[in-house]
Amino acid sequence: MFIEMNVYGFALDALTKKLAVLLRDLREENMVPIWVSSNEAVSIAVELIGREMISHSGREDLVAVLLKQLGVSVTRISIERICDGILYGTLTSRREGSDDVTVEIKGSEAVLCSLKYRLPILVDYTVLTQASLDSLGNGGAESDARRFVEFLDNLDPKDMGKYPM
Repeated sequence: MFIEMNVYGFALDALTKKLAVLLRDLREENMVPIWVSSNEAVSIAVELIGREMISHSGREDLVAVLLKQLGVSVTRISIERICDGILYGTLTSRREGSDDVTVEIKGSEAVLCSLKYRLPILVDYTVLTQASLDSLGNGGAESDARRFVEFLDNLDPKDMGKYPM
């Protein structure tokens, strides 16, 4: 079973200083982080900005025009598995009168293609649960650290004398 998701935005993990692109489902119940390098983040941001510029200029993306002229359309973008913390999926394209062509892609490439071809990303339910478990498993210590920092931030210095040392 696949869950349809769209690019929601960027996040920066304050502890690890790593960037993630967030995918969110249509019901706004699930989010999947896709950790990206700074170069990939720039490419994704350029795609977002470029999409706006293209819509204002009336010009289409060169690759999109080329595919259109060749009668090829991207029909599906999916994320199907996770291995060593990296998301993998497929991009499916179709040429008029031909069979589908499927190419393996990584999660960051799925994001770029989703933006470029204005298609949702279909995320396998198993990956969705694994990504959630991975983020909980890897982020458990981070979550505890955050709660401790919040506790310290909210601690009134007047209360310090109440506890025996």
